[in-house]
Amino acid sequence: RGLLLPARLVEVVPTICRAIHFDVLRGQHSVGSHVRDAACYVCWAFARAYSPEVMAPHVSDLSKAMLLTAVYDREINCRRAASAAFQENVGRQGNENFPNGIEIITIADYFSLGNRSAAYTTIATGIIELADWYFDSFVNFLISTKLLHWDPDIRILASKALAKLISMKPHTGIARIVSLIPMCLGNNLASRHGGTLAIAEILVSLGMKNAEFSQGFATDLVNLIADFDKQRLYRGRGGELLRQAVSLLIENIARANLPISSKIQAQLVEVLNENLKQPHEYIQKATASALRHFLFVYFPVTDKGPSDRLVSLTAAKYITGLSTAENAAVARGYALAIGILPAKLVLLNKDRMTEICELLKTTSSPQNLV
Repeated sequence: RGLLLPARLVEVVPTICRAIHFDVLRGQHSVGSHVRDAACYVCWAFARAYSPEVMAPHVSDLSKAMLLTAVYDREINCRRAASAAFQENVGRQGNENFPNGIEIITIADYFSLGNRSAAYTTIATGIIELADWYFDSFVNFLISTKLLHWDPDIRILASKALAKLISMKPHTGIARIVSLIPMCLGNNLASRHGGTLAIAEILVSLGMKNAEFSQGFATDLVNLIADFDKQRLYRGRGGELLRQAVSLLIENIARANLPISSKIQAQLVEVLNENLKQPHEYIQKATASALRHFLFVYFPVTDKGPSDRLVSLTAAKYITGLSTAENAAVARGYALAIGILPAKLVLLNKDRMTEICELLKTTSSPQNLV
């Protein structure tokens, strides 16, 4: 209505940039999606109300705010509203004020942003490929906001999105991981969970880029895993989420083939063995997957066969545990572990394989259910 004079935009634009990311947890629900949607409408109105010359000083902040909401917002209506606002600004303010704006609109449109997973991983990286100057904004926003989000699903998506972005500039990856370590030991559950997931995802993405990892870097990650237990961070509400994240981190340590000593390898297997006994099935499945990768990558077996220590850590422990477990969840964990053991541990001799088959048959019998 022409009531907001151009001179006031210096005060208003920063407020709108904060409002477009407004998200506050109240109990078990979030308050803020209506505010973010309204802020997108304001950005849409800016494009229609002011000339390109008036908006030019504010274009950089607004374009970053709109694109971050378009690809990283939790709610589909906010993502689409931000995309519509960005499209209106490109159309009315000109492609000169919004470089590569038309190309960005073609990949971040109404329909493509309907899929949240694709928005986080595929569309965001596509925008960076077109407009590299958004890279730091996207990465910093994921670290400072989305890895700390109240919704665990958003934290998982954010960690994968961050890894895909950093894989585009792998030379910065190790420094990013080191900077995330303090987050993993914070007082907030969301920061511990999100930080651990992010380190795990970035680690494997760097491994796929053939990055070189130093012994000191590997030691830092192992010390982080040890600190979780020393500081008793597995206890209390949300500890199970952290256990699942630690299992993923150990799996990706193996997938990235970090240089760790045989003593540390045994310590990490002990961590996984402890996770196998947890009552939650999703923790046990994550642990079994980690154990499979870890045993295949590390613990080389000579012509004489696996060492007694390795057998006692894995096959013998799981067989004994399955035969003596009085809890169904613990028995399930040991059965999952036996199922992923590599041949070098299962096919020691014919008697071992027969023993495993007989034990599984007995345990799965209805008469032996706990």
